[in-house]
Amino acid sequence: MEDERAPLLQRQISSDKTESGSLVCKNVAARHVLAIWSFLGFINLFAIRVNLSVALVAMVNASSELRQNSSFDDECPGSSNRNTSNTPAPERGEFLWDEQTQGYILGAFYYGYCLTQLPGGWLAERFGGKLLFGAGILVPSLLSLLIPIAVRFHITWLLAIRVVQGIFQGVAYPAMHSLWGKWAPAMERSKLITNTYAGAQIGTVVAMLGTGYLCKYGFAGGWPSVFYVFGGFGCLWSIMWFILVHDSPAQHPRIVLAERVYIENSIGKKHKKISPPWRDIFSSKAVWAIVAAHFAQDWGSFTIMTCLPQYMKQVLRFNIEQNGLLSSLPYVTLWLINTICGQVADVIRRKGFLSTKNTRKLMNSIGLMLPAVVMVGIGYSGCHPMLTVALLCLGVGITGFTMAGYSVNHLDIAPHFAGILMGITNSFGTTTGFIGPSIVGALTNNNATASQWRIVFFITAALFLIGGVLFAIFAQGEEQLWSIMATKGVHLPRVLNLEKGDDDRDSGIEESMDRGGTVR
Repeated sequence: MEDERAPLLQRQISSDKTESGSLVCKNVAARHVLAIWSFLGFINLFAIRVNLSVALVAMVNASSELRQNSSFDDECPGSSNRNTSNTPAPERGEFLWDEQTQGYILGAFYYGYCLTQLPGGWLAERFGGKLLFGAGILVPSLLSLLIPIAVRFHITWLLAIRVVQGIFQGVAYPAMHSLWGKWAPAMERSKLITNTYAGAQIGTVVAMLGTGYLCKYGFAGGWPSVFYVFGGFGCLWSIMWFILVHDSPAQHPRIVLAERVYIENSIGKKHKKISPPWRDIFSSKAVWAIVAAHFAQDWGSFTIMTCLPQYMKQVLRFNIEQNGLLSSLPYVTLWLINTICGQVADVIRRKGFLSTKNTRKLMNSIGLMLPAVVMVGIGYSGCHPMLTVALLCLGVGITGFTMAGYSVNHLDIAPHFAGILMGITNSFGTTTGFIGPSIVGALTNNNATASQWRIVFFITAALFLIGGVLFAIFAQGEEQLWSIMATKGVHLPRVLNLEKGDDDRDSGIEESMDRGGTVR
């Protein structure tokens, strides 16, 4: 019996490999199962996050909004390009909320969301990303089922639920980065992570399309069905997640031995709990480069994702069905580019065309600097609805290149602390989720005109440009010396230059050893 097993085990360990060294197994690899369920998880995550943006259009009494907004149609009078033929009839919404109140409602989620970014990274390292990511979808899904009842009691109940949903969803990205820090082989990081996070764009598309349809044709009066449907799907996904996913290759009971060996040889084993080098993290230029890019991209992402349905209604004059469809189109483009750019980045690195650092800088520069130009164009296209939609698809879509730029860079510079780094950078980024809608609400309150929305797009363009430039100057592509030393359990002398570039990393370790640090 043992003689029969030995050759099989040898065949597993030396199984077929691609040029990149990845294993080709007959069964679906465990890391690919994780990628699939993570992708589906992000669909649920963003569907629950985004559906209120479109549902709000149906929930608010539009006739009241029109009476309050004396400047609703002050630009492009009589233009043949204006969408006047499709000007939406006043919605029969239940709630009399002005634009500023709507801004507070849309931003409430992100007050909670930003609170758990840093704790999420620490908790994921301590208790595992599986539990945190699962809870980050299960609890908001259950709360989603309560929204139709709660909002009819008082607006404060809606605000409270959205804040709590944000608190639980805030752990999702740090938890996922922590999981991939244990599961993603070095040369597959871009592909696996961009495919996983592409679920965010698909979730946005599904939410906007589905919400527009359910608001008009759904059960329970239309808009309430939105929260029942998406909440129910989130609960079903959570059951499968807890059954099929595990925190690391070593804990997975069904993983093929060859795959486990391949992953652990690629990223190394983390044998014990490691205390994060907080001083070194917060003094790292490479970390702050990610913060700058993350803040800029999140500003554009959250502001447009959250407020785009309002812009479609107030300026471009699309009805609820058109609103959901057209608001989703930019995110279809974003998903396509996200999927492609990860593959391209891995090929560039694997073939040696560019170093990891320069690959990240190239992808991030494309993803932030080109959209900055497009945002300026959008600011002047409000009289041409179809042109505006096309530019939004282009501008939002191109930001997908950042997924192979700053978004995966945490794993490059500190793979064992990737969850914590994501928590830090996402803490800064997600503040834009409530700052953006509040600014939009203040600018457009009783004055929802194309000229006021132009200011929103100009602010977005400026932040894209600043974030892109800072990342291009200060980003790094290899594991930083402070991460290597902390993983080895070695004290890093404060006099040592922590910002070693890709070419100086090894000499930095030698310098540290000469000063008395010993790597074991």
